[in-house]
Amino acid sequence: MLARSFNHALDEASDWFVKLSSGDAKERDFIAFKQWQEADALHKQAWQKIEQTTQHFKTVASHQEINQTLQRLYSAPSPQRRLALKQLAVLISAGGLGYAGYQTQPWQPLLADYRTPTGGPQQVTLADGSTLTLNSASSVNIHFTESERWIELIAGEVLIETAHEQGRSYRPLLVTTQHGKTVALGTRFTVRDFGGHTQVSVFDGAVRVSPQNNTQQSITLQAGESIQFSVSQLSQKADASTLDALWAKGFIVVDNMRLDAFVQALSRYRPGLLQCDPAVADIQISGSFPIHDTDITLQHIAEKFPVKIQTYTKFFTKVSAL
Repeated sequence: MLARSFNHALDEASDWFVKLSSGDAKERDFIAFKQWQEADALHKQAWQKIEQTTQHFKTVASHQEINQTLQRLYSAPSPQRRLALKQLAVLISAGGLGYAGYQTQPWQPLLADYRTPTGGPQQVTLADGSTLTLNSASSVNIHFTESERWIELIAGEVLIETAHEQGRSYRPLLVTTQHGKTVALGTRFTVRDFGGHTQVSVFDGAVRVSPQNNTQQSITLQAGESIQFSVSQLSQKADASTLDALWAKGFIVVDNMRLDAFVQALSRYRPGLLQCDPAVADIQISGSFPIHDTDITLQHIAEKFPVKIQTYTKFFTKVSAL
């Protein structure tokens, strides 16, 4: 009976894990999770088991093999990634969750060639010498052929520094999102998929941008220019600042940004829900802030402004008025 009760608690904990790590969880979900966790000692034990096995929120796993496998998941190309997924399924099964538990976890669909978890950026050097820096929670597939170099941005944001290939015929480097295509013309630029639209910012060289369903509306961006586009429309050009790409070096740099906008930007680098109290939303903030440790950044904000940091669970933090 006790074993069945614990297995039921594990099922519920797995459901909570999927909900809280989906990116769609609301404040009420985090509150309900806390109530569920405190309602029964078995719930706490089950949640600890989930944390130990997944390490998704950078907790210490109970098996070193799972740690190593997860590291390969976050950095290996597709063939090695699929092998790592199979190994992970075996490890979790041995650890007591079973294959059914594995199937419900968020890493199963993570089959992109390169992917970063929520947190700091990761740099990758491609076969042609070009470098990609993936922002937090970003993923790409790489398709290199004899005639082209194609980078498919699946989610998030990437900074691209193109390489000039030597000793072979020219191959264009292009980046696609769900909204269209960007062709590099010898350059350094970022591409970010916001879900409803894509934004391209150019810092060196030039790129040509084409919406997916309106290729006749293509436009060329020069260094210092930025644009947003959907599948059918291009926005007006805007200015692009190199400060916007300093996330690749581990910093957010802002100038007179509203606190609520800053908190939203910082939340990209922090698992769970990070909110700003409307009572302090219009505080203006400027400076350079590290993204590798969001706790330090939030502490700095609390020391400089009339706000306090309220942590309800490890997945729900709020910047509130004093």
